[in-house]
Amino acid sequence: MEDKSDKIMNDIIWDACKKLDLTVDTYQKAMNYLMSGKITWNKSNEKGIVAACVYIAANLMREIRSQRIVGNAFGVSEVTVRNHYKRIEKLIGG
Repeated sequence: MEDKSDKIMNDIIWDACKKLDLTVDTYQKAMNYLMSGKITWNKSNEKGIVAACVYIAANLMREIRSQRIVGNAFGVSEVTVRNHYKRIEKLIGG
């Protein structure tokens, strides 16, 4: 059973993907990265981590969005997206 925090995270990601006009496939790929168990986060950095996962998924799915645009959708800076992107890319083997 999905707990409340997972539901909130799903909603946050889904809303941002809709705002960014991304496909369901991109949403699912971002969720797969987050739920892979390879990426850890806490309350203080979760928006940056999630934004970076969406950024990576969007680019892999050829739905190119800038780090600034993705960051704005999540309320974080493009620098935050870039820093988490670099770390996550290493973890997921990108």
